[in-house]
Amino acid sequence: MNKLLFIEPNYFTYSTNLKLLRVELTTTYTKIDFGYQPFDGQKEVKKIKIRKEAYLSLLDEKKKFKLVRTSNMPIAPKQHIFKTAMDWLFFSLYFEPVPVKYCDLNLIENEVIAESDFNFISIELNKKKQLEIK
Repeated sequence: MNKLLFIEPNYFTYSTNLKLLRVELTTTYTKIDFGYQPFDGQKEVKKIKIRKEAYLSLLDEKKKFKLVRTSNMPIAPKQHIFKTAMDWLFFSLYFEPVPVKYCDLNLIENEVIAESDFNFISIELNKKKQLEIK
């Protein structure tokens, strides 16, 4: 199978400064690309990290697809510290491969939902937004 890319899929999250840019499906991994910018005017320098317990799940299914590695994103307890509120961080999270089908995914970092967590609900993998890369 070739790579399937879903550009700017629809999703729900409580985070207002973390943007899900793209989902990539292959038979060996699922990759999700993000962009993040701290809020302008924050009192302290913003820090960001991902918990190693983060996982993907298909909507209404119990199986968890574990986080296996990251690119340009520290895994807790390590943290990325922004120098200013104008800085951007682009990064990728790699998970075990999910079945290639058109569905909705959940990305859960913490099952107790907080605004600072990477919780994305109902990431829509829609055929209309799909690109196939050979």
